[in-house]
Amino acid sequence: MQKMKVCVIGSGNAGLVTIKELLDEGHDVICYEQNPEEGGNFRAHAGSYQSLRLTITQKVMCYSSMPSASHEAPTFWTRHQYLDYLRRFADKFVLRPHIHFNSKVHNVKRLSDGRYQVHIAQGEKQLTETFDAVAVCQGPHRPSSPRLPKFEGQDAFQGLIMHSAQYVTADPFVGKKVVCVGFGESAGDIITEISAVTKECWTTFRRWPSLAMRWDGSGFAGDAFSIRASQKLPGKLRNTIVRRQTEISARSSNPRVAKVAEWNLKCEHHIHKFLQKNDDFVPRLLDGKLHAHCSAVKKLTANSVIFEDGKEIEADIVLLCTGFDEAGTPQLIDGFKVDNVRDMFRHSIHPDLGPRVAFIGWARPAQGGVPLCSEMQARYFSLLCSGKKQLPAQMRDMIERERAAEEEDYFVQSYMKTLVNYSVYLDSMASLIGCLPGIKDMWYRPELLIRFMFGSNIPSWYRLVGPHANPKLALENLRATPVPFTFKRGVQFSWINFKLWLTNKLAGRRPAYSLFN
Repeated sequence: MQKMKVCVIGSGNAGLVTIKELLDEGHDVICYEQNPEEGGNFRAHAGSYQSLRLTITQKVMCYSSMPSASHEAPTFWTRHQYLDYLRRFADKFVLRPHIHFNSKVHNVKRLSDGRYQVHIAQGEKQLTETFDAVAVCQGPHRPSSPRLPKFEGQDAFQGLIMHSAQYVTADPFVGKKVVCVGFGESAGDIITEISAVTKECWTTFRRWPSLAMRWDGSGFAGDAFSIRASQKLPGKLRNTIVRRQTEISARSSNPRVAKVAEWNLKCEHHIHKFLQKNDDFVPRLLDGKLHAHCSAVKKLTANSVIFEDGKEIEADIVLLCTGFDEAGTPQLIDGFKVDNVRDMFRHSIHPDLGPRVAFIGWARPAQGGVPLCSEMQARYFSLLCSGKKQLPAQMRDMIERERAAEEEDYFVQSYMKTLVNYSVYLDSMASLIGCLPGIKDMWYRPELLIRFMFGSNIPSWYRLVGPHANPKLALENLRATPVPFTFKRGVQFSWINFKLWLTNKLAGRRPAYSLFN
């Protein structure tokens, strides 16, 4: 095993887990963090509004090496609770001695010997350090890179135009007429808060977003349904299945369930876009304090917003819930730029840079959480640095195939280059790392096999086997996680998967989505 000196840039949830995984492999790690503490966007005054609540439960948001306690019921942590988790993670694995705070990396230069010269600013002091490898972990959702659309007439608008990254509390919106443009998960929280105090509040978007409930009608959290048996089916088939289930839910006697279903029936391509996992705003729709309008903005006037369909809405504030520029990475490496993260192997490693540079945090699952995707990238990068793993010989061909598959799967939101399928991406990374349990590993434990196929794909699945496995802790958490699928639904999905596998087997193909490979 080779030992390297590795630079990690950033100590948010991607940076912290990267430090930990590199240390596990025995590397010498120095992390540079431009802020005075770890935590990234979850720090105080770091772009996260005070009332932020995660859209997936702690069961999925935690790292595989430090899962939440098995006896804890699933819950949606606040920003403060998740920041506390990150701090406890740093304490448990003694990460802070490796972090240089108040240190901003402004340039990385490739040297002729294959190493990297990193230029750091610490206040007025300028430093230069040489490393064998570099991990860029600043992530795509930086408050410094909001997506700011330009509208005709916006210079004439006499009200306030602001981005959701600037939102802290609802106080500035009291008694105002507000039009929110765009609809991400943060928007779900923000419009819930401000619609309670505004004179009039509208949420607007170009197309109906895909909406998932935090809690299923049967009492399960929404992420409990992030299961292999469904996610590894082709997108078109999943879309059909979901639509049929939605038609049934639309007849529910529960007003909230029926409203969400009514909303989703307007989404023609429910599966082929980012899944909005925050339905907290739905009661505001039901009580009339919030209104929704689906149309693109045409222009602004002095005191209103005019839409492409001709509708005009008066506004004192236009709130842009339009997300962040997440297609590319920070241009830190001298002479190198990534405009599309799908040009990189598994959204992480560019073939022109090779295995000694990784961009960690640019894989955003449409259905699950970013931290586990970042953890898997960090584990693979650490093994590459150790020389225990090598990049695939056909890496460029794999990049092209995977990019085409992702662009086909998420064609509705082509600008969101970070999107990946949660279980498909994680299992493909686990195969590279060697930590994907196979059916043969569970053949004599049928209850575990059922959980593998039909249970929530929580991080503990990737600590059963492989490098730095902890099977005792993993099994404890896996067995404590209830399976949301009924026996009937499990049989249906098994039969569909088997038919897909058999059809492709007879045709001489080996699809990545079949559980029977």
